[in-house]
Amino acid sequence: MSDDTSIPDAAALRAALDSRVAEQRQLRREHGVRSMATKAGAAADALLDSLAFSNQLAGLDPDAGDLDVAWLDLVVGATKNNP
Repeated sequence: MSDDTSIPDAAALRAALDSRVAEQRQLRREHGVRSMATKAGAAADALLDSLAFSNQLAGLDPDAGDLDVAWLDLVVGATKNNP
């Protein structure tokens, strides 16, 4: 019989939660880029494949209030630098 009353390891739970939060934030960033790339006439996949762009994207806070503006600025800037 399994011991269903065991207490889960707090560190393992925290690590799993942190991983899920990071994944969710990254997905929000990618969704924002895809949305803004469409508006800017840019190729979202090409932008997301760019290491330099991805590094800049990682610096954006998906919880920021002006995120749409930041995403659009990032997409437009990258498109101008790499037409």
